[in-house]
Amino acid sequence: MAIPQHLEVLKQGVAAWNQWRTDNPGAEPDLAGANLSNADFKEANLRETDLRWADLTRTNLSRAFLNRADLRRANLSQAIFATANLSEANLSETYLSGADLSGSCQCGPQQIGLSESRLQMGLSDKGEIQRRQPQRCQPDRSQFDQS
Repeated sequence: MAIPQHLEVLKQGVAAWNQWRTDNPGAEPDLAGANLSNADFKEANLRETDLRWADLTRTNLSRAFLNRADLRRANLSQAIFATANLSEANLSETYLSGADLSGSCQCGPQQIGLSESRLQMGLSDKGEIQRRQPQRCQPDRSQFDQS
């Protein structure tokens, strides 16, 4: 379960949350199971945050830092991840219906970082678990090619 003090800081806004993260570098944020739907977490530092079972429906996570975040079984339907960094995030068994993951698997400052993310399972629109083989993103390095 989410730690109430962590939720209180987050409710103060992204600036307060990011400052708290800077002031408490050893903290292990726990927002597991929290209802965070319809929130604006644009540019939030959610690195290594426990977001298992969290409801992030229609949440704006654009330009958020979700490196190594644990998002297992989270509801990410219609969430916006545009240019978010999800490298090494655990997205196993997440519900991603309608989520905006535009630019995934491409390198560059305007793209989502999905390198090393685990996307082994997901839920269909009918709520059924769909098993897939683990896939690793291969960055599109063509933008770095010099002709």
